[in-house]
Amino acid sequence: FNRAAEGLLGWADLDPIQRPLGELTRFAAFDGSSVACPLKGVMRTGGKISSDEQVLLRMDGSWLPATYTAASIRCDDRTTGAVIAFQDVSDRKRAEKEREGFIEGLQRTARFNEMFVGVLGHDLRNPLSAITMSASLVLGRADSEGIAKPIARILSSAGRMARMIDQILDFTR
Repeated sequence: FNRAAEGLLGWADLDPIQRPLGELTRFAAFDGSSVACPLKGVMRTGGKISSDEQVLLRMDGSWLPATYTAASIRCDDRTTGAVIAFQDVSDRKRAEKEREGFIEGLQRTARFNEMFVGVLGHDLRNPLSAITMSASLVLGRADSEGIAKPIARILSSAGRMARMIDQILDFTR
């Protein structure tokens, strides 16, 4: 153990020397399931192991999210030891969780906005129908160009508005 590892895992005021490996470095997956110590694996195989989905158990019982690389130390084609380097990724994991919460909030807002626009579109149809029917009645009884022309403009605008409402409702569907 170097001083950084002792501090991160809570061994700073304790003596890690001569302690069993399993007591010093306990690994688990982020879902809490137990994981074999990578140092034992590289000692057995003589290779190298890397991971970014692990947590290490600290002395106080809390978990430290970490990435690590473990490698064997070889001498004369024999594995004589192993070393592990790990990095605290607590800040990265916290940022990922915050990002996921932010995305969920945005998705909820988007769903609410879509529902709002859909309800608004449906609710606008009733007054628009009343405007269209009333303008059509007045146009049918118009006896002069001075009345017919503005009423025709109202009907034309109501038609454009009806198409916009239909497009909004298609969008929300």
